[in-house]
Amino acid sequence: MFVGVCRLTLLAPQCHSLKEKRSVIRKVKDRTRARFHLSLSEVGAQNTWQRVVLGFALVGSERSVVENGLGDVVSFIEAMGLASMAEVEREILTYGDAPLAETGRGIAGTPGRSGSPDESGMPDQGDDIEADWIPDSWKAMDTGDAAPPAGGAPTARGRR
Repeated sequence: MFVGVCRLTLLAPQCHSLKEKRSVIRKVKDRTRARFHLSLSEVGAQNTWQRVVLGFALVGSERSVVENGLGDVVSFIEAMGLASMAEVEREILTYGDAPLAETGRGIAGTPGRSGSPDESGMPDQGDDIEADWIPDSWKAMDTGDAAPPAGGAPTARGRR
């Protein structure tokens, strides 16, 4: 698995207030979200009028796809012409083929959760996962064995 992280620094000399800057940011975020179905966030220079720092990430199974995706998003934002590109920082993180349970990530192998992971690190489909972190009162509610709520408290449907 490959995770591409990008931080863009844009200059918007036409902005003379934070309100104008927010307008530029909103246009960049909305157009990019519509085109690439990803989220951008303002990650720095939040109190400056003419400098915009945006961050976003992409995940993919092939490094070339993530690299191309980062490049496409950067080119798209630059082609908008709303702000000039001052700096582009990219980093691609690689997560190997080791199962997530072996790396300490994921459901199986996480403290407080049980289930026997297979070689992929995930519980087998036939395993009955008993989550010991769920309170017994919640488990009883799931099976229908729970007593009705005391004191007229709302039920799951929101009625008394």
